[in-house]
Amino acid sequence: MIKQAGWIDFFHKLPSGVFANEQVRAVCQQKIEAGIISRDDNPVSHFVVFFLPYNPATKQVYLVFNLKIANGLWLFPGGHIDQSESAKETLIREAREELGLKLNEEAIKPPFLNTHTKAKDSRKPCVDHYDIWYLIKTSGKDFVVTEEEFVKPQWVSLDKAKELVTEPTTTLALNKLSFYLF
Repeated sequence: MIKQAGWIDFFHKLPSGVFANEQVRAVCQQKIEAGIISRDDNPVSHFVVFFLPYNPATKQVYLVFNLKIANGLWLFPGGHIDQSESAKETLIREAREELGLKLNEEAIKPPFLNTHTKAKDSRKPCVDHYDIWYLIKTSGKDFVVTEEEFVKPQWVSLDKAKELVTEPTTTLALNKLSFYLF
């Protein structure tokens, strides 16, 4: 119940305009109120966290080619929420696991977007992901990328990222980021 109460509080503190649409907001609220957060709670439909590493000095984002999905897709790092984790705890764990990045929980800003994605990993039972998107400002100088998941990681301009990305919710995140930053 503590986990669910924390998620309800998290949901109610989200900034206005964070949801891709009203349907996403309504489904997220229903899932949180029912305690269906992680892949352990529901292997088919659950929350995930994505984060956009952004270098303010160069105005670039860090993209990775994710091999776990179909034939691979250009995406931002992220992953499934584990049992009893908060969104921030997932963000901290995924940033450490995927990029070797150490994040301070107090410095993490609220997410800037919440979307729904039809999952494309045929090796897992996932069908519906409710994506929580964070912006992480970083120089990236300390990144250590795990090659098991990613190839061709690179810093690119927002325009170049929009050329490479084909997944619709990642494109939406890039468009929202463009508006958010400029």
